Amino acid sequence: MGDFTDFLQLGSQIMTNVNKISSLRSIDERVNLKKERVRREKMAEMFTELQALVPSNYMIQKKTRETTVMDAIEYIKFLEEEKKSLEDLKKMKEMGAKSKPLLSECSSNRSACASSVNVSVSNGVAFFGIELPSKRGLVTEVFRVFERYQAEVLAANIGTNDHQFLRLSATVLLENIGGDCIEKIKREMLSL
Repeated sequence: MGDFTDFLQLGSQIMTNVNKISSLRSIDERVNLKKERVRREKMAEMFTELQALVPSNYMIQKKTRETTVMDAIEYIKFLEEEKKSLEDLKKMKEMGAKSKPLLSECSSNRSACASSVNVSVSNGVAFFGIELPSKRGLVTEVFRVFERYQAEVLAANIGTNDHQFLRLSATVLLENIGGDCIEKIKREMLSL
């Protein structure tokens, strides 16, 4: 009888240990589920922030994570290209500043001031660097030229030097516009 009682006690202890182990597994699973839920919430929050940071050219009701990441990559590439274009334009201006006539000469003799329109094109986006002798309504005329060719201006910076010379840089979206249209835009800008 003693052996049977020992056997029952041992069986009872084993069952108690099995129950403890299964409850520990259950707790472990709950902890893991909670960690996974927190991780997914964090990822969803990060994708929402990324989506908010990247401008979208077209409205999509519900973007997938893949399209959000692809849009972010394309936007970063675009920004890198625009940075390079701006740096190139700055170098050209610095080199050209040494040989350009002084602004005081521009005010006394406007024909001595050379107008310039520089264009860099990449992936349907053009960066225009425009320098023209300043006159009333010139900025409006410049934007009308873009409008005539259905070029969407994404960003523009405008500056003058004592209202004598206008410097305008514009980032323009060129959808369905060929290379000849860019040349026409340049010619029209130079004739303003």
